[in-house]
Amino acid sequence: MTGLRWAAFLLFSLRLWGAEPKWIHLPSADFDIFSSAGEGDTRRVLQQFERVRNFFAQKAGPGGKPQGEAVRVIVFGSKKEYEPYRPNEFAAAFYTQRTGRDYIVLGGVGDNVFPTAIHEYVHLVAQHAGLNLPPWLNEGMAELYSTLKPFGGKVLVGSLIRGRLMELQLGKWVPLATILAADRDSPYYNEKDQAGSLYNEGWALTHMLELSPQYSAHFMEAFGLIAKGTASQEALEKVYAKPLSAIEKDLQSYLRRGDFNGSLFNLKLDAGAKGTTEPAEAFEVQLTLLDLNDRRGKEAEALQKFAELARQYPTRPEAQAALGYLAWRTGNRDRAVKAFAAAFDLGGRNPKMLWDYGRLVGGSDQAAGARALSALLIDQPGRLDVRLELAAMQVRENQPKDALATLAPIKAVTPADAPRLFELLAFAKMQSGDREAARLDGLRWIENAKQEQEKDRAKGFLQALSAGTTTATFRPVDAPVLADEPEDGPPRLTRARRADDDDAPAGAGIELPTIHGDFGELDCSGPTPRMLVLTQNGPVALLMDQPDRIIISGLGSATVDLSCGKQKSAPVSIQYEPATSGQTGVEGSVRTIKFEGRNQME
Repeated sequence: MTGLRWAAFLLFSLRLWGAEPKWIHLPSADFDIFSSAGEGDTRRVLQQFERVRNFFAQKAGPGGKPQGEAVRVIVFGSKKEYEPYRPNEFAAAFYTQRTGRDYIVLGGVGDNVFPTAIHEYVHLVAQHAGLNLPPWLNEGMAELYSTLKPFGGKVLVGSLIRGRLMELQLGKWVPLATILAADRDSPYYNEKDQAGSLYNEGWALTHMLELSPQYSAHFMEAFGLIAKGTASQEALEKVYAKPLSAIEKDLQSYLRRGDFNGSLFNLKLDAGAKGTTEPAEAFEVQLTLLDLNDRRGKEAEALQKFAELARQYPTRPEAQAALGYLAWRTGNRDRAVKAFAAAFDLGGRNPKMLWDYGRLVGGSDQAAGARALSALLIDQPGRLDVRLELAAMQVRENQPKDALATLAPIKAVTPADAPRLFELLAFAKMQSGDREAARLDGLRWIENAKQEQEKDRAKGFLQALSAGTTTATFRPVDAPVLADEPEDGPPRLTRARRADDDDAPAGAGIELPTIHGDFGELDCSGPTPRMLVLTQNGPVALLMDQPDRIIISGLGSATVDLSCGKQKSAPVSIQYEPATSGQTGVEGSVRTIKFEGRNQME
């Protein structure tokens, strides 16, 4: 680095984190704490997090402990230091995931740090469990468990939060339907003068549902429905067999009585090892603060700073991974793949980066994708999703021996994943020449298939197998290249265009109804994306329940990359399977999309 560039970088460094404060590092097996607070306060934070981790590990089993790298906890020594990184004006602390890392950020230390730590850790546990909870329940659960504390050799959860109760008693009541319907873009979740209502009522409702004698027996049933995507009001009314107005009346009565009885768990809180503090490495502090300062709309600035950090520390993979996520977020996949590859070659083994990189590159370089996913399995051998994705790549590369070895450790599978497993086993065994074993797995594929189109594919496989068709004629359907976007990006539904999209006959031999209109919106607010088609007779909603298997034509050589939300108007012809009795509010499920004309989706 030239003297001028070095001076500029040093100036940037001083402006960003300054000669002060002094940062210290306190690592443990599960937490990696970087703190500008004092050593005593930092040790106390670690002990509190260790107790919380221990509680959830005992209560929830393996699912209570996040997998992957240690959670990075950032403790700011003062509000002034914290201010540039605060996500909104009222957040005293927050949880986020950036560049493949989990961050819990505390805006200071004090008597309230223990409940704050628990609140944020609950969010992290929910994130790792794949729970997509509405804000009222997500925050309500976090607040409920923020009261966790030792009590006579056990653990007490659910003590009264007096400040919230007082605000509920003195403030204006917001209709419960409004609170339940609020999403992450709602002012009830983001604006200081309104968010208090969501936090307060969400806490009170969660407390009543989980801990009150009247509601607790069916709480997990309601929780399960909501976690699967059922609208909150619909789930509560169904489980408790009463209208929301009656539940709201019960809640207001619950608040007036003040019956906030806690629940005792027969568990003990272990503070774990004390750990040894050390001066924080300059690179780690710089990387952390850049991660926390990376906001949407400031990608160009972040790209420049991360690139400078990568040049300053050319042997560190973390900066390259950050550059990869930035490139991916701005739509430059080629640059993202190049940066992720550089991070991988430098020894980067962050689990989320390996998972994202493996799927991202797998569409164009399956060998590179397989290397990344194989490395991930070394650290997390129990991940079924990784094994299925890796085996699919190996089958597509005609490597049946490797695919069967990848799938061999799988001893149990969920009903949702069973069809995919037996499909891959059938193809791998056909490729290896064991046609009888392939036939048996093909039959199990049919038995476990949920959709008629999937059963038809399995039947087609068995017919080809019986006729002695070569393995090149049939292949497993490609999984989506990307199931999600990098953190902080908008939700997207994405897959690479298949070579047979334009060549495949519409309907593939199945007579399906067709509608014509303009593609108006892709609604991703629920568990299954919905496509809104604007027809002459009004809007029609269709589920996109199998996005990786939809036959798409009319785009020539373009890729298929649909952002959630309003769409640039594009005339389409849609074939769909009619809705079943359990599917409400939709006409059916999309099976083919033909784009009329050359409109390109943005």
